[in-house]
Amino acid sequence: MIYPWQQKQWDIIVSYYQKECMPHALLLTGNRGLGKLIFAQSVAELILCERNTTQACKVCRDCQLFRLGHHPDLFIIDIKEKNSSIEVAQIREITAALNKTSQRGRCQVVILTSVEAMNISATNAFLKTLEEPLGPVLLMLVTHRVAVLPQTVRSRCQRIVFTASSDQNMLRWVKARIREKSKASQLLALAYHAPLEAIKLEMLNYFPLRDCLLILLMNTITQRTSVVDVVKFLLKEDTKLILYIITTIFMDVLRLQIYCPDFVLNTDCFSILQKFSLVLSRDKLLTILQKLQEIWQVTVSLNSVNSQLLLEELFLMLETQNVS
Repeated sequence: MIYPWQQKQWDIIVSYYQKECMPHALLLTGNRGLGKLIFAQSVAELILCERNTTQACKVCRDCQLFRLGHHPDLFIIDIKEKNSSIEVAQIREITAALNKTSQRGRCQVVILTSVEAMNISATNAFLKTLEEPLGPVLLMLVTHRVAVLPQTVRSRCQRIVFTASSDQNMLRWVKARIREKSKASQLLALAYHAPLEAIKLEMLNYFPLRDCLLILLMNTITQRTSVVDVVKFLLKEDTKLILYIITTIFMDVLRLQIYCPDFVLNTDCFSILQKFSLVLSRDKLLTILQKLQEIWQVTVSLNSVNSQLLLEELFLMLETQNVS
């Protein structure tokens, strides 16, 4: 299965496949929420299918094995639970498997998700396979942070770029899959036009949580509530989502302060955003955004974080940012 906005990229893959000039390594890049992993799995299914057509047949033995998740020539590497990176042992395990003959007599396919999470040792071990794959092998590297990948990795792959767009087809696609149809356009904007992220935001109750955070943030900045109580309440929610919502709120406040109201994302709470704009000076707002960026970097670089400490640090800082 591919998504409607992936047709251009799929046509490129099919062209490679039909002309028998498929690169040995593909780098699938683009923002979160564009379905890159699903696309990689669809490519794997096509390549492993016994019938050389433009779509996997779904009925041959290879397709059946694929759909059951037991295809012996498909390898998927991801960050293991409780780890913050892809380890060298995982790469060596895959390399050992690729050194053996394909069990189904066709191509071997490796999907490496979160490729940016490879540590240095894993990257060095993977480079040899990337440079000199043994036998018919397709390596697919999936990332939403291509800029952090070493040039030695990027230069050895054919890049397939996925981009978000704001066209009506994407809007209709999202609208058909959410409860509040009237929120489709705003959800897409909040997700930077990544459809799957837009749907995820609604599933995570973005709007009710945001409305709650607007009150908590204002009460914290104006020192009308206890930081301990606020953090205790927020610990029930997903920390990354909280940080994302708070960032969108303060970015919107900044947009108002620099006279760019047309770029505000939380358009349905304009009046309270204006109140924040009056309460916070530009310098204090920039200090808040810098702190949010620092905390966000901690959450994405570590697989396990102390949410309570991070939120306490943030809200204690917010408590000191009221107008003096």
